[in-house]
Amino acid sequence: MMYKIDLEAIYLKMKELSKVFTQIFNEGKEEGYRDELI
Repeated sequence: MMYKIDLEAIYLKMKELSKVFTQIFNEGKEEGYRDELI
């Protein structure tokens, strides 16, 4: 059972990380657009 719990914990961590990466990526894109406009 420990293995299953570990997989779930890793899965949740990956979901959190992907959320953070998406945020950073979107912010970077917005900054990129701003730079192009200026």
